[in-house]
Amino acid sequence: MSWLQFFASLASSLAWPVVAVIIVLALRKAILEKLPQLIRFKAKDFEAEFAEALSDLGKEVRETGLDEEKEADSSEVDELQEIAKISASLAVAEAYHNVERSGRELMKAKGLFEDQRVTLSGMRLWKALLKEEYIGFSEYKILDDLRVLRNKIVHEGSNDITYESAQRYIKFAVIASQAFEKAERHEPNMQPHNAMT
Repeated sequence: MSWLQFFASLASSLAWPVVAVIIVLALRKAILEKLPQLIRFKAKDFEAEFAEALSDLGKEVRETGLDEEKEADSSEVDELQEIAKISASLAVAEAYHNVERSGRELMKAKGLFEDQRVTLSGMRLWKALLKEEYIGFSEYKILDDLRVLRNKIVHEGSNDITYESAQRYIKFAVIASQAFEKAERHEPNMQPHNAMT
């Protein structure tokens, strides 16, 4: 290969990257102007997905006999709604944390979790409660859906949910927490081995 052939090959290899850089430089102002709109579009898309998932979760809650419209513990709801006014995503994370805490407390109260060195959380916690028949499969699905929604917000860095969506999530989470607390207390209308129905 001669020097001339080498430079011709080099020029043809570098032609498309050089053209791409020139186009980006020429259009950078227009790209920077449109970037916020693209970000807002993505945020609206995430909010729409989140709202749809909450709607599906509401159907699941009603099908299991948990009353979405029942009066949840107002102090817990009020506290979480105050957090949601500052950060909807933080309120969702805190609401889910409370559900996990209630699930762990139920396991401890029933003597199912003796090893204090290991902390069950998320799917492992729900599977353990399902295995011990303190929740049924439909309740497991609700808890797992709450986990998935929380993970989308926390791990995907999506802070773009509305206060209203956070309120609805909070309501579902508080209802789930109260079902665990009710099972732990053995209230008369609660069957001991089916905490959420």
